[in-house]
Amino acid sequence: MTEETIKLEVTRYQPGDREPRTESFSVPYRKDWVVLDALNHIIEIAIPKDWQDGGTLVIPAQGRIADESDVVEYRDMLTIVRDRIAAMIKKGMTLEQVQAAKPTYEYDGRYGMDSGPWTTRMFVGAVYEDVRRASLSGSPAK
Repeated sequence: MTEETIKLEVTRYQPGDREPRTESFSVPYRKDWVVLDALNHIIEIAIPKDWQDGGTLVIPAQGRIADESDVVEYRDMLTIVRDRIAAMIKKGMTLEQVQAAKPTYEYDGRYGMDSGPWTTRMFVGAVYEDVRRASLSGSPAK
Protein backbone atom coordinates (compact mmCIF):
# COMPACT_ATOMS: atom_id res chain seq x y z
CA MET A 1 0.00 0.00 0.00
CA THR A 2 1.47 3.34 -1.02
CA GLU A 3 1.39 6.33 1.24
CA GLU A 4 -0.56 9.39 0.07
CA THR A 5 1.60 12.43 -0.49
CA ILE A 6 1.27 16.09 -1.36
CA LYS A 7 3.70 17.71 -3.77
CA LEU A 8 5.30 20.92 -2.50
CA GLU A 9 7.46 23.23 -4.55
CA VAL A 10 10.03 25.25 -2.65
CA THR A 11 12.01 28.14 -4.07
CA ARG A 12 15.49 28.33 -2.57
CA TYR A 13 18.20 30.92 -2.81
CA GLN A 14 21.65 30.57 -1.33
CA PRO A 15 24.19 33.38 -1.12
CA GLY A 16 26.40 33.02 -4.15
CA ASP A 17 23.65 31.57 -6.37
CA ARG A 18 23.03 33.51 -9.56
CA GLU A 19 19.27 33.05 -9.21
CA PRO A 20 16.73 31.16 -7.09
CA ARG A 21 16.04 27.51 -7.86
CA THR A 22 12.86 25.51 -7.35
CA GLU A 23 12.86 22.10 -5.71
CA SER A 24 9.92 19.70 -5.49
CA PHE A 25 9.20 17.53 -2.48
CA SER A 26 6.61 14.86 -1.81
CA VAL A 27 5.51 15.04 1.80
CA PRO A 28 3.24 12.59 3.59
CA TYR A 29 -0.48 13.31 3.70
CA ARG A 30 -2.35 11.71 6.55
CA LYS A 31 -6.08 12.20 6.97
CA ASP A 32 -5.86 11.80 10.75
CA TRP A 33 -3.27 14.56 11.17
CA VAL A 34 -4.09 17.72 13.07
CA VAL A 35 -2.19 21.02 13.06
CA LEU A 36 0.23 19.84 15.77
CA ASP A 37 1.17 16.79 13.68
CA ALA A 38 1.96 18.99 10.68
CA LEU A 39 4.00 21.41 12.82
CA ASN A 40 5.97 18.52 14.32
CA HIS A 41 6.72 17.27 10.80
CA ILE A 42 7.96 20.72 9.75
CA ILE A 43 10.18 20.83 12.84
CA GLU A 44 11.58 17.36 12.03
CA ILE A 45 12.65 18.38 8.51
CA ALA A 46 13.72 21.98 9.23
CA ILE A 47 17.38 22.83 9.72
CA PRO A 48 18.06 25.14 12.70
CA LYS A 49 19.77 28.41 11.73
CA ASP A 50 22.85 27.72 13.84
CA TRP A 51 23.50 24.46 11.98
CA GLN A 52 23.76 25.82 8.45
CA ASP A 53 23.82 29.31 6.87
CA GLY A 54 20.60 30.64 8.33
CA GLY A 55 18.81 27.28 8.36
CA THR A 56 15.36 26.60 6.96
CA LEU A 57 12.94 29.46 6.51
CA VAL A 58 9.23 28.70 6.46
CA ILE A 59 7.24 31.02 4.22
CA PRO A 60 3.54 30.75 5.00
CA ALA A 61 0.73 31.78 2.67
CA GLN A 62 -0.09 34.52 5.20
CA GLY A 63 1.99 35.97 7.98
CA ARG A 64 5.67 36.51 8.50
CA ILE A 65 8.60 34.38 7.44
CA ALA A 66 9.62 32.00 10.23
CA ASP A 67 12.60 29.86 11.06
CA GLU A 68 12.66 26.50 12.84
CA SER A 69 12.66 28.07 16.32
CA ASP A 70 9.58 30.17 15.42
CA VAL A 71 7.73 27.00 14.42
CA VAL A 72 8.75 25.33 17.70
CA GLU A 73 7.50 28.35 19.66
CA TYR A 74 4.18 28.33 17.76
CA ARG A 75 3.75 24.56 18.27
CA ASP A 76 4.47 24.97 21.98
CA MET A 77 1.95 27.81 22.25
CA LEU A 78 -0.75 25.68 20.61
CA THR A 79 0.02 22.78 22.95
CA ILE A 80 -0.06 24.96 26.07
CA VAL A 81 -3.31 26.67 25.09
CA ARG A 82 -4.91 23.32 24.22
CA ASP A 83 -3.88 21.87 27.58
CA ARG A 84 -5.17 24.92 29.46
CA ILE A 85 -8.52 24.72 27.71
CA ALA A 86 -8.71 20.96 28.35
CA ALA A 87 -8.16 21.57 32.08
CA MET A 88 -10.89 24.22 32.09
CA ILE A 89 -13.32 21.89 30.31
CA LYS A 90 -12.51 19.20 32.86
CA LYS A 91 -13.52 21.68 35.58
CA GLY A 92 -16.88 22.09 33.79
CA MET A 93 -16.27 25.58 32.41
CA THR A 94 -18.42 26.78 29.51
CA LEU A 95 -16.98 28.31 26.34
CA GLU A 96 -17.89 31.78 27.61
CA GLN A 97 -16.08 31.12 30.90
CA VAL A 98 -13.02 29.79 29.07
CA GLN A 99 -12.91 32.84 26.80
CA ALA A 100 -13.26 35.14 29.84
CA ALA A 101 -10.33 33.33 31.50
CA LYS A 102 -8.12 34.31 28.51
CA PRO A 103 -6.11 31.09 28.08
CA THR A 104 -4.05 32.78 25.36
CA TYR A 105 -3.26 35.94 27.35
CA GLU A 106 0.55 35.96 27.22
CA TYR A 107 0.52 34.99 23.54
CA ASP A 108 -2.02 37.59 22.39
CA GLY A 109 0.61 40.25 21.69
CA ARG A 110 2.32 38.02 19.16
CA TYR A 111 -0.45 35.81 17.79
CA GLY A 112 -3.75 37.39 18.87
CA MET A 113 -6.21 39.33 16.73
CA ASP A 114 -9.37 41.18 17.78
CA SER A 115 -10.66 41.64 14.23
CA GLY A 116 -10.30 40.08 10.81
CA PRO A 117 -11.07 36.65 9.40
CA TRP A 118 -9.59 34.68 12.34
CA THR A 119 -9.70 36.23 15.82
CA THR A 120 -8.37 35.01 19.14
CA ARG A 121 -11.97 34.49 20.26
CA MET A 122 -12.61 32.24 17.24
CA PHE A 123 -9.35 30.35 17.89
CA VAL A 124 -10.28 29.68 21.53
CA GLY A 125 -13.77 28.59 20.41
CA ALA A 126 -12.34 26.16 17.85
CA VAL A 127 -9.90 24.65 20.35
CA TYR A 128 -12.68 24.41 22.95
CA GLU A 129 -14.93 22.52 20.52
CA ASP A 130 -12.14 20.17 19.38
CA VAL A 131 -11.13 19.33 22.96
CA ARG A 132 -14.76 18.98 24.10
CA ARG A 133 -15.56 16.69 21.15
CA ALA A 134 -12.46 14.57 21.87
CA SER A 135 -13.37 14.27 25.55
CA LEU A 136 -16.93 13.19 24.69
CA SER A 137 -15.62 10.46 22.38
CA GLY A 138 -13.04 9.28 24.91
CA SER A 139 -10.16 10.23 22.58
CA PRO A 140 -7.22 12.30 23.78
CA ALA A 141 -7.22 15.90 22.55
CA LYS A 142 -4.74 16.44 19.71
